[in-house]
This record gives sequence, C-alpha cells and structure tokens, in this order.
Amino acid sequence: MKAELKIVVDSNVMISAALAIHSANLESPSARLFSLVAGGDLAAVACTQMLYELAEKLEEPRFALAPGFILGFVELYAHALEIVAIRGLDMGCRDDDDDKFIETAVNARADALVTRDRDLSDARIRYDLAKRRCDVLDVSDVLTAFGKRAQHP
Repeated sequence: MKAELKIVVDSNVMISAALAIHSANLESPSARLFSLVAGGDLAAVACTQMLYELAEKLEEPRFALAPGFILGFVELYAHALEIVAIRGLDMGCRDDDDDKFIETAVNARADALVTRDRDLSDARIRYDLAKRRCDVLDVSDVLTAFGKRAQHP
C-alpha cells in the first residue's frame, strides 16, 4: 500500500538505519523506516547534497563499514527517493550544515522532516516549517503516523 506521507530524513537517522541493518537489528525504528522507504511504501525526498553527506559519514572509520555495504545501502536508498534541487540557501538553522534538510523539505513540500537533531528540532525551525505544513518528527512519530494511514486508507 502506498502512503501519502512525504518525508525528508536527516542523515543521522539514515546512519542509524545503516548501522542497525549492518548488525542485523532489522526491528530498530530507523531500520524499519528505511525498509518502508526502500520498499516504496513511504515517499521520501532528498537533495544530492544529502546523499553525498550520508555516503561520506558512513565511510568514517568509527563505523567500520565495508565499502560494498555502504555503496549498496546508499544506492538502495537513492533509488527510492524523489530528488529535488536546492540552492544552498540560509534557512536560519544554527548549524548551517543542516540548512539543506530544511530547504529540501520546503522545496519538496514535504509533510515531515524526520530527525533526532536538536538544531532541526529547534522551536523556531518547527514554527517556520509548520507554517508550510511540514512537521518536525522523530522516527517513532513517523512510524506511528504511517501505521495509522496504512490501517485507514
């Protein structure tokens, strides 16, 4: 079943998903979210800058992930995404490296920005996105919302 919820997912959530999948913890919330996106059951949007960041972070030695695993994970994720262009605008986030997530959510008219990042969960960012009908949600919130939509088409 296709859900109408369109999301933008922060890189940290996808890093958690990759680590969970790599350790065969497929029931972790982030791995379940990845599965819904990769399976086409949940619409996700990203910009190319987000994909580059994800790949770069997964290559960090602290994660000890094989290059083949990283390539497969990022390719599977990328094939499931709608890619939108961004211009690299200042979106007012304290961490300007996070502006790309906000701009992507705005340009895609996303329903939600999924994150665990404090900067992206800031009250001012939440307010600015809410004016555009985009919520800032945790992974568990999205899984709950998706479950409710799937039960009541």
